[in-house]
Amino acid sequence: MKKTLCIHLLLFLCIFGANASPELRFIDSRIVDLGKIAKGKKIFTDIRYTNDGTGKLYITDTHMTCNCTSVDYPKEGIECGEEGIIHIVTDTKGKIGKQTIVVRLSTNGDNEESIIRIDFFVK
Repeated sequence: MKKTLCIHLLLFLCIFGANASPELRFIDSRIVDLGKIAKGKKIFTDIRYTNDGTGKLYITDTHMTCNCTSVDYPKEGIECGEEGIIHIVTDTKGKIGKQTIVVRLSTNGDNEESIIRIDFFVK
């Protein structure tokens, strides 16, 4: 009886677990225009997202176009249907004029890379 139950459980996991496909979908716009920012200020941007897929979603890596930017996100992953927040902090120290920060997110989902763009003008 136990052997049969174990075989059925293993078969179930193989069939349905292999089809788990997390999918990152942004709730907030991934293109943010912050307008004019005073020189030397830190900019705090939060971007909400959800997992519209069928498996647990993990952000596996981030790449920023500027050393002045840091990104924080839920390291434990997001279950199906749940929401998460990506916190982005940018320091405008040493910046002047039009700026564009691009954050690339790598995930374990089908759309493996997603991009967030933040535009602002340092006065």
